Amino acid sequence: MLIKRIFEIGVLTALSEPSAPPFDGAGSGTIVKPANDVFNRDLFGSILLPSREVKVWCPPGYDTSTQHYPVLYCHDGQNAMEDNTSWTGHSWRLGVALTRLLERGEIERPPIVVMIPNDSGGVAGLRRRHMEYGDSPWAHMYVDYVAKELKPMIDSEFRTLSGPEHTSAMGTSLGGQASFLSLWRHPDVFGNVACLSPAFQGQLLADVALNAQRLRDIYPTPRIYIDNGGDTEETTVPLFALEDHLLNWNPGYWWLDTQLQPGVDLMCQLLDRHEVGYRFHKEAGGRHNERAWSLRIEQPMLHLYGSKR
Repeated sequence: MLIKRIFEIGVLTALSEPSAPPFDGAGSGTIVKPANDVFNRDLFGSILLPSREVKVWCPPGYDTSTQHYPVLYCHDGQNAMEDNTSWTGHSWRLGVALTRLLERGEIERPPIVVMIPNDSGGVAGLRRRHMEYGDSPWAHMYVDYVAKELKPMIDSEFRTLSGPEHTSAMGTSLGGQASFLSLWRHPDVFGNVACLSPAFQGQLLADVALNAQRLRDIYPTPRIYIDNGGDTEETTVPLFALEDHLLNWNPGYWWLDTQLQPGVDLMCQLLDRHEVGYRFHKEAGGRHNERAWSLRIEQPMLHLYGSKR
């Protein structure tokens, strides 16, 4: 009976959930590789911050104009646009979403998107991604590198609007923590951030609790977007979702957004206490995977780049 019930829940969920937008790669934009070997560190070698392939999405019309564009830096960038590079077989489909918003007139100037893949493998039993994105010295080293070395390379090679008001970071789960850390450590570089289902950790939360006034002093008008799925009083995340499991390997982590909610709540309370503006969106019943984030990816883009923001 339990197996039958799980299957019924999955079928009903697949039928009731909105389908992800049709995927057509980069939309009307173009994915390119920068001429510079942008993530090859000679200073620290290949152990602390190994090299990796960074890709850049140029928005529709970039090649035929002289316009300069804002820039969005995506952590876990291999999951941002291309299904075949996402570990679940389903990306955020960000290029498609930005193209769609541009065509509908809901954004006037889409960003150049810098997709930084997470590091794979491990060191002494630890996953490097957790080290680079979590509460650790590696995370500080990683976001410092993006701010101080990668960003100047991108600004020199592409037509960017380089000020903090035009520079954003975005990530999901631990990538959301890394994105907020980018703003936190470098508000003079990253003025905006989008954190989807963020795994905020204790050290960052404690630092925000004690020192959020510093953020306002350096850059008083950040644009901050935070969201989360998970259980609510009215909606429970389904244990099984047919589209997640049959169309691609999308484990879903049905419990994880609910588990992360206390950290999200605390971050929002701290921002409220220090009068730092932000937008929070609750995706009731949302799962913790790339497909779930693709279904609401327009929300952070409208907050950061919308014509009516």
